[in-house]
Amino acid sequence: MVVAFVTERIGTFHNPPAWGDERLAIGISKYLLMHKMIERVDILNKNMSPNNDVDIVILLQRIHPQRGSRATIYWYQNDHDYKFDDLVNDFDGLIFASTYHRDKALTDLPTLYPWIYEPVVYADPDEFPIRTPTDKINVVYLGNNIKGDAIRNKYIDPALPFGLRVYGTGFQNTPLAPVFRGPLRGLMSTSQLYTNTDIVLACHLEPHYRWNMPVVRATEGLLCKCLVISDRVGEHIYGDRVEFTDGGADMQSLLAYWIDNEKERKQKIELNRAWAIGNLSMEIQASRIVTFLKQFA
Repeated sequence: MVVAFVTERIGTFHNPPAWGDERLAIGISKYLLMHKMIERVDILNKNMSPNNDVDIVILLQRIHPQRGSRATIYWYQNDHDYKFDDLVNDFDGLIFASTYHRDKALTDLPTLYPWIYEPVVYADPDEFPIRTPTDKINVVYLGNNIKGDAIRNKYIDPALPFGLRVYGTGFQNTPLAPVFRGPLRGLMSTSQLYTNTDIVLACHLEPHYRWNMPVVRATEGLLCKCLVISDRVGEHIYGDRVEFTDGGADMQSLLAYWIDNEKERKQKIELNRAWAIGNLSMEIQASRIVTFLKQFA
């Protein structure tokens, strides 16, 4: 079986901002190819047409919906108002990344229509090995300034008194400008940054918060032995491995506690890394996806 992932952009590791869907496609492809059933995995941008020998196209954005000789599957992450009747008409199968759409699928999709729930919180542990620190950073936020002022004010700005550094794009004209360091390039840079960091902050776009759709930042932090403080998206997955907060003063209390209690923090992050490797490796997710794809062979 030949599989093609189609995303909005490719090549973003060398031309920031990095595109999360490309990171997902690259990571999951490595583990899909460990299965004999998968002969090749292509990663395409939205303007590229799959080769004739491609059996299954997995769309990571809602682009090129078409039915034909090959199966087309949509990994549903960011659409706000796609009606389920249209999904069934446009795609041969669906992968849902949020509990909101998973629960909606249970009631709104035809009984035999193929779908699975796969949140985008899985990472490749090989990309986040134990490294030697090259710096000492108390608190880091890595991301692009696309979540809006209200979320930034609640979940990032309160960390300013605690030695915060911010990496990504778009923070030049915000209160975070004095601690903004610009973009990173690639997973290796992310891995080294987190290795240098005690505490990683995570927060989500408003629709992702509403849908309970976590992204992979928290997992990457756990793999690099960081304590992770996040908004409440993904509590059902991470449990007490992540410190969940309502932001503001509550987040400041968490920061103060974990910075002051280094011994307890180090014990916790060792356990968290082992848990993330055992439970949130892309190898696990790839196996489930291969099982799902077998029905389209």
